[in-house]
Amino acid sequence: FLSSLELDISDAIGLFSVLDSDGTGAIEHSEFLFGCLRLRGGAKAVDMVRVQMEQEWVHNAMINMKTMMQEIMKLTQLSAVSKSKGTEPVRLEAGASEISFPEVSEIVGGTSQILPYYYDDLRAEEYRTELLSEERAVTLQELKRISSDALLASRHGWDDPRTGARISSNELNLYHFSYYHILPKTAPRQGILLQVQPLSPASPISSWRALCGQQILQGRADLPSGVGTILRAHHEADGSVTICVSLKQGRFSSNEELGNIMLGDMELGKVLRIDSHDSFSYKEYLSSAPCLPAWYCSHWWGEPIVSFVNCCQKHSSLRRLNDASANYWVCGYANRQHELELEIGRDITESSFYKALNVADGLLLILDQDATPFSRIWCDYELYASITAPDKMLDIVTMAQLPGKSQAGAQMLSKSPLPGESAVAKSVREQSFPLSLLLQ
Repeated sequence: FLSSLELDISDAIGLFSVLDSDGTGAIEHSEFLFGCLRLRGGAKAVDMVRVQMEQEWVHNAMINMKTMMQEIMKLTQLSAVSKSKGTEPVRLEAGASEISFPEVSEIVGGTSQILPYYYDDLRAEEYRTELLSEERAVTLQELKRISSDALLASRHGWDDPRTGARISSNELNLYHFSYYHILPKTAPRQGILLQVQPLSPASPISSWRALCGQQILQGRADLPSGVGTILRAHHEADGSVTICVSLKQGRFSSNEELGNIMLGDMELGKVLRIDSHDSFSYKEYLSSAPCLPAWYCSHWWGEPIVSFVNCCQKHSSLRRLNDASANYWVCGYANRQHELELEIGRDITESSFYKALNVADGLLLILDQDATPFSRIWCDYELYASITAPDKMLDIVTMAQLPGKSQAGAQMLSKSPLPGESAVAKSVREQSFPLSLLLQ
């Protein structure tokens, strides 16, 4: 077969390294077939493809280096600002004596690469921007950075806020990441204001100001909906108390079903009102640069973050998206989670979801093993809007375990052939997609 294609197989290792286009160390039937057809023409073609692959590797390495240098410059600028204000320049990891950037490592269970990042909350104005909700898409590089944030932040162990079970790295999802990391990081830097009604006038606490520095929570002590530290307190004329809280986990709510404010085993009162103005989105925390989406991501927050990023990487690779076009709008990162009422609005056409989907070139539907997005009303709306829009592209990606493979890989269905792809090639590519998901 190889001889008929005029392929020189004397360098077997070099040939198979070229055929292994996704770098998994194994070659699928489609990779072997289309790789051989692409190399037809002799050893010269093989050499050219190998040079092209090496150039792509160098290009990706340069992108990673650029991202790292931007982080170093940001740290340098923030350190200069902090010195002028007399504050601590940079918060390092416990036991660290200097900032170090280890070598790139791989995320557990996937092919995404991560780099460690160190941040410091020095100025609120660095995060709150004038970006419109539809301008808060994240780049593929920022998605990798989010994976890094998630793994680094959870390295000491997180418990599921709903069940209390310990979360493993390959189970870490957006619900967990939001509770422990996104919500505290994107809360107003000056604190969240809670108006609390004491349970009774004869409260054992004579002055709430004495509670400054104490940790409070809402709901059950083992599974609280929100945890924070009191920064200051003010007694109101109507008998209520306004406290300013530095958020540590989750979020506080005026929903009585979530319980009262607790100090240890003592019930302090119920939440009447919450003021979270000047909060920001996680995209704004990452970058202040506007980024319009090329693709709108419709997904379930329970999908592991590692799987989500792997699906986006596979999609970007198959679509041959460059750095300027691999932009994805993800509601969990684009919306200001502490001000969702402003993001959603009173009419669907005023919502951030509608505006971002309207701007995007296509919809990327990411399915978990149970196809959970089909049971979510927002996902159903997004899918309907995409199907009924004649000029809107639609791709569906999921992680699937393939025969003979030790790890699951991302597989994709597309509404139409990809650029430069024939109908036959499209059919071959989609053979590995578990179509049973579409029946759920």
